Amino acid sequence: MHYLKCWTEYFSQITEGKKLFELRKDDRGFFIGDIIVLQEYCPYTGNYSKRSIKVIITSIVRNFEGLRDGYVILGIEPFKSIKEELEENIEDLNILQKDNLLW
Repeated sequence: MHYLKCWTEYFSQITEGKKLFELRKDDRGFFIGDIIVLQEYCPYTGNYSKRSIKVIITSIVRNFEGLRDGYVILGIEPFKSIKEELEENIEDLNILQKDNLLW
């Protein structure tokens, strides 16, 4: 698991589902499937907020023309535990059952 700073403006975009990538220095041995804990950080005050989000690496771009040596682009999406996935599936089933959409 990797713990990384994430500036407030980008953190908000990630939590809103608008930003699905991270440009990072490739100094941590990132792999697809790794979990990153992004911790909201304000570069102007030098302080962390108490907010964080877990994301999973879904793709990696390295050694691409135009990408500076030693940097990587990480495709990310919010990480959901098995428990969270099951809870969402159960909720979806309950909605379908309620609306009589299950046979």
